[in-house]
Amino acid sequence: MIEYFLDKLCRLAAILK
Repeated sequence: MIEYFLDKLCRLAAILK
């Protein structure tokens, strides 16, 4: 479950950047 959350966070960070 953490991996899924990390993946979503990574994508969100990329969009914000």
